[in-house]
Amino acid sequence: GDRARQGQEPSATRSRGWLWLLVLPFAALLVPPIYAHETPHLWGIPFFYWYQAVWLILTAGITTLVYRRIQ
Repeated sequence: GDRARQGQEPSATRSRGWLWLLVLPFAALLVPPIYAHETPHLWGIPFFYWYQAVWLILTAGITTLVYRRIQ
């Protein structure tokens, strides 16, 4: 009962810590005025678009990392 539950708490706490990484993409895209600019351009693409595209890739990486760490 309680002993089994106590044995799982440190692991569960560590898992919750990894879940906090999932807040990064949310926070990075939460306030559009931070990235609603045309400059700087990257290969002719306005900042507004490439910033979001970079976060798509980063979000996939972060999600994969978190998934593997909490398994």
